[in-house]
Amino acid sequence: MRAKDWATNTAINDRPVNSRAKIEFHHVFPQARVQSTFPKEEWNSLANLAFVTGHTNKVISSKLPVEYMAGIAPERLAEQWIPDDPGLRSLDRFPEFLAARRHLMANALNRLLGLPDYTSQTVRQETDEPPADEEVIAEETNTLTPGPS
Repeated sequence: MRAKDWATNTAINDRPVNSRAKIEFHHVFPQARVQSTFPKEEWNSLANLAFVTGHTNKVISSKLPVEYMAGIAPERLAEQWIPDDPGLRSLDRFPEFLAARRHLMANALNRLLGLPDYTSQTVRQETDEPPADEEVIAEETNTLTPGPS
């Protein structure tokens, strides 16, 4: 499945046919609307970024999702794992939007990797104990060897 631009429905492509079709990342909740209220780690996180053409990015500008998403085809939003609940598109629901989108993105990545779906009930406890062998995904290795002093 290829993602398409939200306004033009043209395929998001790494070789744009013209400057208006150049891919840009778009803050789903515009930076100008969230930066004074929420920490940078939230509004600049992957969960708040989507890919659209430069033209669409300029048209959306600093509008909130509740304003501009009503005119976007649901399948365009689904292609980029935007939650389908319109209630999550208002500024006061920004943290909930991020959580819902992270969940969708984690499931997409898990499916790609052949892993089971992510569930929010899966919580890792902080502990000083090493994980059981079956929980170890990758071990750190020291690739640097000490040289002469």
